[in-house]
Amino acid sequence: EHLLLSWNVFEGALPFITSGDLPSLNMLLASDCLFSGSIPPAIGTMGRLEWINLSNNDLTGTLPSNLGRVTSFAASGNRLSGTIPPVGTSGLEYL
Repeated sequence: EHLLLSWNVFEGALPFITSGDLPSLNMLLASDCLFSGSIPPAIGTMGRLEWINLSNNDLTGTLPSNLGRVTSFAASGNRLSGTIPPVGTSGLEYL
C-alpha cells in the first residue's frame, strides 16, 4: 500500500505513523507539506515500509536510529540534526 500526501497543506505532527496503524504500508510520500515536529521513532517498526519521502516540511529533531526495512529515505529541506545512520546498514541504500 502507498500513502501519498505530497504537495498539500497538511500541517502538524505525523501522528499516523505507528507500528499498529497501516501494517501493509510500503511507501510513504509526505513531501512538500507543512508537517512539523519530530519523525516518530515508531517509523522503524513498520514491518513493510521501504520507501519514505518527508522532504520540504518543517520537521525537527533527529533521525530515528532504527529505520527497519527502509531502503530509501529522503528528508531534505527540513531542520533535522544529529547523526546520520550509515548507508548500507540494515538495508538502507539511499539517504
